[in-house]
Amino acid sequence: MDSLANRVYAVNYASDSVTVIDGANSSVIATVGVGERPQAIGVNSVTHMIYVANTHSNNVTMIDGTNNLVIATVASGNGPYAIAVDTAANKHMYLLWEKTV
Repeated sequence: MDSLANRVYAVNYASDSVTVIDGANSSVIATVGVGERPQAIGVNSVTHMIYVANTHSNNVTMIDGTNNLVIATVASGNGPYAIAVDTAANKHMYLLWEKTV
C-alpha cells in the first residue's frame, strides 16, 4: 500500500499483472502487466515506486506509481518470492529467492 498516495496494490498471480486500487473508494484505477507469476509487492510511499517479484520469470518489475507504467524489469535469482523496500534511505530493495543446487 502507498499510504501517501492512498493506493493499494494487489498481485494477480494467474494473470501476470498487478491491480491498482484507489484506497478512498475501492475502485480499480489500473491493471499493469508484469512478469510471469507475480508473487510479492514492495512499495516505497516516498518515491511512489512499486517493485514486483515475478516468481516464474526470475525478475523484478519496477512500476512508477505516479502513472502506473512499467519503467524497468530487472533480472533476479531463481524464483523470487518475497520483497521489501527501505523507505528510510530510499536506496534499497531487498529480495528473497529460491536456492538452486
